[in-house]
Amino acid sequence: YCLSYTLSVLMKHCRHFYALMFGRLCGGIATSLLFSVFESWLIGAHRERGLLGNTAAKGEDSTKGEEKWLAKSLSVEMYGSSLVAIGSGIVANIVVENSGSMRPIDAFATYDGKPLFFR
Repeated sequence: YCLSYTLSVLMKHCRHFYALMFGRLCGGIATSLLFSVFESWLIGAHRERGLLGNTAAKGEDSTKGEEKWLAKSLSVEMYGSSLVAIGSGIVANIVVENSGSMRPIDAFATYDGKPLFFR
């Protein structure tokens, strides 16, 4: 994700059409990863910890237990993502007011690219 999105942001500064299209492709890949990897990991983590299938009360369908735990986890994730989006929008607005229109994207690429170098 980090590499794909960083490449997407860097390509926005190019004036060559194919470089721009490559950037859009990388952005699409990053978006797909962003919206699918966490949920896949979450379901796997729930399964690994035994929270799927056998958590239902006696006489209750096992899928009810799954739905209860996953619904709670996904609702917390959605709430947290909303707060991060609001905060990011505020920070981006401050950056635009103080520097220019492309700076929030560049700032995020710098922040997003750090995991590539610091593990």
